[in-house]
Amino acid sequence: MHAKPQIAILVCRKVAAILFCKSASLQHVLKGKSASLQHVLKGKSASLQHVLKGKSASLRHVLKGKSASLRQVNENELVTTRQTCQKLAASNSLQTIAKTEYVDSLGFEPPTANFLNLSS
Repeated sequence: MHAKPQIAILVCRKVAAILFCKSASLQHVLKGKSASLQHVLKGKSASLQHVLKGKSASLRHVLKGKSASLRQVNENELVTTRQTCQKLAASNSLQTIAKTEYVDSLGFEPPTANFLNLSS
């Protein structure tokens, strides 16, 4: 009888894990881009390096901002997913309780139970 909320919780955990992995992958890519940019800058002349260092600092600042924004988006998605999953679990629990009370009050299965089997 509690299988639906447990399934919803497992699905929520899986979605959270996927979002976490996407966040980690994107952060890894951003770090790689920053490292590549620094490597290119080291190979330039002193005057060009001076100009590029200013650009690099700006780019790093932008990349850090994008990374922070991405983390915030992922955190917001995770919160939204958790809230949705909690609502789904609560809804399934309420449906199960209502069905049980209905069956108990009448003493027999409702007709929809013969047509709709969500547990399989």
